[in-house]
Amino acid sequence: MTLLRTSSGGWRWQRTVSPVGGLLERPEVYEKVVRSMPEGMWTSGGLLSAIVFIGHAQLLRRQIAHEVSSTCKMDSNSLSCALQTMNDSLVRDVRACVCISPVDL
Repeated sequence: MTLLRTSSGGWRWQRTVSPVGGLLERPEVYEKVVRSMPEGMWTSGGLLSAIVFIGHAQLLRRQIAHEVSSTCKMDSNSLSCALQTMNDSLVRDVRACVCISPVDL
């Protein structure tokens, strides 16, 4: 949710999250908005706890993504070797079946 200033000078929440990836295009605009908020809005409205919760969730998401990525890189060699072994044995079985003539059956 994005906090926007209305034309009447009030505040309203918008249900969009941007940017989806990357950094903000003009962070100074958001800094001015945050600095112009009343001091009590941070603590009484639970805004600070919501921001901390979102930050923790983002850190946890990045840590999980890193763990999955590094685990996949380590396991990829084992999986590749297992697939190659299965493929080789399948090819050998097919060749063995092709070499048998119908008369031998």
